[in-house]
Order: sequence, then structure tokens, then C-alpha cells
Amino acid sequence: AEYLPGDEYSVDCIAARGECLIAVPRKRTRIVNGISAAGEFVQQDSIIAYCAAIIAALRLDGNIGLQVRQAASGEFLLLEINPRVQGTISAGLGAGINLPLLAVKLALGWPVAPEEWNVQWGTKFSRYWAELFYH
Repeated sequence: AEYLPGDEYSVDCIAARGECLIAVPRKRTRIVNGISAAGEFVQQDSIIAYCAAIIAALRLDGNIGLQVRQAASGEFLLLEINPRVQGTISAGLGAGINLPLLAVKLALGWPVAPEEWNVQWGTKFSRYWAELFYH
């Protein structure tokens, strides 16, 4: 197995019978117990093309999550495929895109406005958890 020393990305995708309609890479800058605690939405064309090729080869459909990491050679390689909504997909709301809603609209045949596909690339996010005490 090859050691992958580079950055890790989660990529939220919407697919339609093997066609990648959108792929939204999130650079994982801080990970806590396997969950993205901080990151940045990055328009990395090589990751987007790689994920689209995987989706086409496997003819995936719906919300798809892929995780990739950069090899020493610079190429991105697959770590895992999640044929479902990923846990941090809600961070996309901060970057102006609601991927679960888009998938539902597509499945129901409802119209999707062009601006609903826009991602505010470069948006960064941080997630915090805290205990709540009550009586």
C-alpha cells in the first residue's frame, strides 16, 4: 500500500445514473474522531474529474461521498466511497449549496434554478461541539 502524505478531501457529489452532476471538494484541515471539524471548499479540478470518473465507472446515483488523499506524486487517490449523504454535507450550506435538497428535487423531477448549483469556493468552516447541562 502506498503512503499518502498529502492533504485529504471529502467530496460531496450528486450523480444521475453514472453522470456526475456536481462534485464539491472540501479540504479537511482538522479531523476529530474521523469527522471534519474544519475545512475549506476548494475548486480542485483534478479531484472533480477523478470523482466523476469513479462515479461513471460504477454508475452511481444520488448523493455520493468520496474521500481522496494526495499521493507523493501529486495525484489524488481514493480512500473510500460512501453511497450516501456524508456527515459534514451540511457545511455546504455555508458555501451556498444545499446538496441534499438538490438531490431530492432531481429525484422528484422538480426544477432546479441555475444559481442553486453555485458554490462559493474558498469558503472555510469550523465546527464546535459543547456539552449542555440542564435540570
